Amino acid sequence: MFGFHSIFQGDNETSLQTNLTKTQPEKPVDSDTQHLPDLDSNDTVQEVQSLEDKFISTLFFGMSLGTFSTRYRLTKLHWIKYFLGDGRYLLGGVVLSIVYGMLLPVFALLIGRILNYYFELADGTRLSNASYEDSILIPFFLLGGVAWFLNFGQNCMWYRLGMKQTYLVRKRALYILMDMPTHRKEFALSMLREKHLTEEDSPAFRMMEDFGNFFYYGSEMVCALVIAFVGSWQLTLLLCGSGLLLVGTGIFEIKMLEQSLQRTRTQTEVESHEKRILDSLPLIHECNTEREEYQVYCQLLDDFFLENLKRRRLYIASASVSVLLVTEIYIIGIWFSAWLAEQKMISKGDIVSVLLAIGLAAVAIVRSVRLFQSVRDSRFHVEEFFSTFRRDNSENSWFKSHALVISKRRLHGELEVQNLRFPNENWQRSKGMSFYVRRGEIVALVSRDLEEVHKIIAMIQRNIPSECGLITIDGVDITRFNGTSFRSIVGNVCNAKTLLEGTIVENLQYGMRDVNFSDIVTAAQQSYIHKFIQSLPRGYQTMIGTPDSPHFPEWAYHRLALCRVLVRQPIVLLLDAKTVEAYIYHDDIPVDALKQIAKDRTCVFVSNSALVVQAATRICVFKHGEIITQGKHYDLFENCLYYRDVITEESEPFNNRLSVQTSSQNNKSSEPQASLLHFPSSLSRSSSGALEMDDMNNGMV
Repeated sequence: MFGFHSIFQGDNETSLQTNLTKTQPEKPVDSDTQHLPDLDSNDTVQEVQSLEDKFISTLFFGMSLGTFSTRYRLTKLHWIKYFLGDGRYLLGGVVLSIVYGMLLPVFALLIGRILNYYFELADGTRLSNASYEDSILIPFFLLGGVAWFLNFGQNCMWYRLGMKQTYLVRKRALYILMDMPTHRKEFALSMLREKHLTEEDSPAFRMMEDFGNFFYYGSEMVCALVIAFVGSWQLTLLLCGSGLLLVGTGIFEIKMLEQSLQRTRTQTEVESHEKRILDSLPLIHECNTEREEYQVYCQLLDDFFLENLKRRRLYIASASVSVLLVTEIYIIGIWFSAWLAEQKMISKGDIVSVLLAIGLAAVAIVRSVRLFQSVRDSRFHVEEFFSTFRRDNSENSWFKSHALVISKRRLHGELEVQNLRFPNENWQRSKGMSFYVRRGEIVALVSRDLEEVHKIIAMIQRNIPSECGLITIDGVDITRFNGTSFRSIVGNVCNAKTLLEGTIVENLQYGMRDVNFSDIVTAAQQSYIHKFIQSLPRGYQTMIGTPDSPHFPEWAYHRLALCRVLVRQPIVLLLDAKTVEAYIYHDDIPVDALKQIAKDRTCVFVSNSALVVQAATRICVFKHGEIITQGKHYDLFENCLYYRDVITEESEPFNNRLSVQTSSQNNKSSEPQASLLHFPSSLSRSSSGALEMDDMNNGMV
């Protein structure tokens, strides 16, 4: 037992207080495969309260099972508005399930009276006196058509409710995932898959089916008992029909249960799901805004969910068709019982009436057993349905530590890494690395293996297991930050070329609210992409992210990503090697442009280029996951042989890429200009723009 209201109760310091930009949602494929509700500026505690209201269908079910108390919420519900909305599926499902449950006993009684009226079995009238249409076709179409309609209708109602409940659960799951530290996301995604929240046989679907069975079996049980004890002798015809119906229904239900609930996944399918989760993690690590991460999760969960949606529809259609077959067996049984009565093989006296009552009572008992089994399974599914979001759940232990909501105005931006070790085969024997970056300082990370340096960047994005070390900003552990607060503080420019469908200005302000166009232009000028955007036919209104979009050069993708980060004005700026290369090695950018964007920020970038690292106030040299030395470029180049080798190796390929076109000197750029760095004679630019490394071989600077 647990309180429903506590499941969705939001703390003031959790990620539920997210203020995100409302964007135009994608068009749904159809009514059943619509995308998740889009995040908007009202996704706060009030949004969670509305989620609770939308779960009112589950509240009725939980109240009937005694799983949780909902009296307070039900008294506050606007009933008319609810039943005009999602409540129509609940009301229709309940009504259709009850009518369908009463259908078989009631129609058995009616057909028994019809046969007695037409054939006058009480007077010994022969069956051959009735026409074929009267005895077979009319009862078949009457009972079969109505039974199929009611069964298909109730299945569709509960199916729609299950769809809506599953979408709401997945939206709640997205809130949880977006606030978790990145190193816990793999576990969380696996947990969602194990709990079938990403598949069509989720607890939400099973719960709605059990909800329908609750009314169906109950109404059939009551109706059968009433008919059995108050009926007349003509109900003898129901004896054989009920037995055949019970056997036929059992056979079809077992077959459908085997096909829908006992499908075994092959090892290949399981590995495919796990691989898809692992492939999505790098995209999650590189998201700079809640909207980007939200889109990754939506795509991942939609892939899982829509993958099996056709099976669910096939199950509903086949289950409804099975009703026609069962009805046919039922009518044949009635016809057969009429023939037995005509041939005087069965008695019409009190003994048969007693047998009839026993038979219908047996049907009621069987249905009651199924009803109690459905209630038991329903309680299990209800618990499983909500266990993912319970605060006291051991799997959700991250809820126990409240996320911190800290404004970046209150932070100075001092980044500190303490005893950081990479989780590899030798990580326990590594003594780890530690370094400190103050605000206004530019630190370059240099290593022959750039992959290990990019791991540091990933760990700063809250992708740090607790046993691997500690990363703090102003003394606060980064894993304790609220997701929204953290993204407003730390800006990460990754290798991925992320372009969303929309205009350039929509891409640059993606996930941010209250952003003026002038702020976007300023950020574009700082990232030196403004001139390129203006050269496009429609400027900032150019559509990108579609097959018909104009082709962008490689460096434009990275500058757009940098511009998107600079619009948020982060305190801590993280740059990867490709972005620095695309930002620096071009003819329209001065060498000290990096100092401009890093002004009044804590800047950490990855590069092995001799031209770029000179802009750093301090260089940290990594080797095998440890810092072997740190200092300025000139001192390290003269005293550290390893650093000199790395810089020399990486600078040779850049000689072919660095060029300055003489024609560009005559064109005055609208971008902000800055003075060039003063290079020593050993590292100066030639007239062609390439680096001259002659003096480097002699170890002179």
